[in-house]
Amino acid sequence: MNSQRNNNSQPKRNQARRKRQRQRKKASNPRTLQVTNIKKMMLRVGNCTRYYARAVINPFAYLAEPPCIPDSISMPSNKYTTTCRGVLSTGVQGTGFILVSPFLMSASGLDSNVSGLDQPVIYTNTSYDQPGLRYNNSSTFVVGTEAANSNSPYNYTNFFDDNVRQFRVVGCGVKLRYVGSTFRNQGRVCSFRSPGNVSIPSGTVVPMSTLLKDNANQVFPVTRAHQYVNYVPDSHYFLGYQTFDSYMPSAGGNSHRAIGFLIEGADASVPQSWEFEVIAHFEAIGPNFTYTPSHSDAQGFGGVLSSLPETVPTRGGDAEENSLWQRFSQYFDNESTRYVMDRATDVVKIGAGAFANQATRSILNSSAQAIGNSLGGRLML
Repeated sequence: MNSQRNNNSQPKRNQARRKRQRQRKKASNPRTLQVTNIKKMMLRVGNCTRYYARAVINPFAYLAEPPCIPDSISMPSNKYTTTCRGVLSTGVQGTGFILVSPFLMSASGLDSNVSGLDQPVIYTNTSYDQPGLRYNNSSTFVVGTEAANSNSPYNYTNFFDDNVRQFRVVGCGVKLRYVGSTFRNQGRVCSFRSPGNVSIPSGTVVPMSTLLKDNANQVFPVTRAHQYVNYVPDSHYFLGYQTFDSYMPSAGGNSHRAIGFLIEGADASVPQSWEFEVIAHFEAIGPNFTYTPSHSDAQGFGGVLSSLPETVPTRGGDAEENSLWQRFSQYFDNESTRYVMDRATDVVKIGAGAFANQATRSILNSSAQAIGNSLGGRLML
């Protein structure tokens, strides 16, 4: 009987002994802190940041209120949107283009003279006879090119000529669609954006091969689908307010004609037509403007700029916007993980016992609360 009891208790003693051995081994081996639930993060993104992101990446989409740049200074501003619509044609060599300055879209009533071409949109007609993109930055137009103004409510001479008022571009985009013959829709289209918003050189032919040396630019076969290209503020200079003359060629300014489309290989025997639309969103400050509140979101603003794609759009505006927010979430996911790990350095090596576990939990919760406060949301661990 006693022998049977000893045999029954032996496995229990062995289990208890192995449990104590595991606990001692666990206590003697420090381990790295693993943050496994960091992705359960809830972000509240303000309307200003959301509308700014849309104005940059998807400028033709509906905006419930005029967008602004959510930088670190919440200064009221006048907010307005301008457009320019028209039809361009390919010429006698099957080429055509549209070239846009987002900044000159801010005013109407612009003209050209020997000192410079001030209209924001340059495009081709059926007389264009160049093998690539060529325009003159003066009143001496290249044969087969035309220029157009935006529908801005602010005429240059009335609102910007005194250089007291200033403005900045919030977002700008160009879209293009083939509207010619179904049986003659041959060729290809290059959507381009010049790095640094440097103007495409004037007075010389820029072939498509030159534009395609930049990996950010894209090329598509001719279809009836809309193609898009958008302005990106890739320098701190473009985030600040500037006088209009600083962008006006006839006044010695830099127009930054940097975005547009080049068409080649179209039917040369019968020139074909393309419908275009340009839209631009602005903020302006100065006397006699009606101001509305602006908002600041330094973290969200930085997240949007860091999440912008490195190429011109390859899909529709809505799809590009969705991709931006996915990258935006990943941006904060990475930053938050780094934040928590930095704050938890004192407990990266965890010793034995409940005290270490409790200390870890306490520090992680404190770090999560700090992140939640800084992001205007909650971080759940």
